[in-house]
Order: sequence, then structure tokens, then C-alpha cells
Amino acid sequence: LSGESPVAEREVLDDEQRARERLVFGLRQIEGIDLADFKTTTGYTTDQLAGDAIRKHIDLGLLEQDGVRLRLTRDGLLVSDAIWPDLV
Repeated sequence: LSGESPVAEREVLDDEQRARERLVFGLRQIEGIDLADFKTTTGYTTDQLAGDAIRKHIDLGLLEQDGVRLRLTRDGLLVSDAIWPDLV
């Protein structure tokens, strides 16, 4: 009402940070991430951004990748908040 911006802080993300955010938000969806679309849209593959972490969570049964999509498993959905820090 005073004419001042309500935004106290603003964070500017670089391309890689935006891609990592897209990775996490994409995995929050049931269908997960279309790997080809992710590469086209962000310029990065999921492996470039977080390959080791993704493989770790696949081995733990929390993520699954079928060559087309990367998504949370049923077990991964239950503990997804614990996965995000490894991907960002």
C-alpha cells in the first residue's frame, strides 16, 4: 500500500542453477522428467547435473530411469524431501 516493493530479497540463478531447480521440480511430478525434453530445454543432461546422486538414489530404489524418463519410485515419493539436497 505504501508503494514499496514487497520483495525483500531476490536471487538471480545462473543457467546451471535454473536447470537444477527444474530437475527438482520436475521430479516432484508423478510422471517425472522427460530426459530428452530436459536436455533441450535446459542445455544440460540430468547426468551432467547430478549423475552420481541420481545413480545413488536409483541403487537405493528411490529413483527409476527407463531411458526416456526419470521419476521417483513409490518409496522415493515417501522420502523425496531427503533426496532434493543431493540434486541441488
